[in-house]
Amino acid sequence: MTTATTVRFVLLAAIVAALAAVARFQLIEPQAIGITCSAADAPWWCLPREALVLPFHFGVPGVVALGLAVLAFFTDRPWGPRLAWVAAVIAAAGLILYGATWSAPAIVLALLTVVRSSTLTP
Repeated sequence: MTTATTVRFVLLAAIVAALAAVARFQLIEPQAIGITCSAADAPWWCLPREALVLPFHFGVPGVVALGLAVLAFFTDRPWGPRLAWVAAVIAAAGLILYGATWSAPAIVLALLTVVRSSTLTP
């Protein structure tokens, strides 16, 4: 994997983490939005907000990232490191959006896979 590809994936992870932080602090955590959406006559935008929150409540991104990281770790294919970077990007969002239980081991395993593949490549 080239340095330019690595930089692109790191930049993508940073962008995803920033968007996850904006979603967390502007759409999910504000108390006023939660109160508005819990009312009987909730606005239309509460349903998409709930659809955004629910997967993170159940830890879906962390589990998906861990699955991809394990697959990348045990594969010998040339796409293994790229899959590990995808897992790291998903895990970065999961870490910020309340899914550290599964996202933390996923990001560690994904980055270990990337480091291992870069040391094996001449």
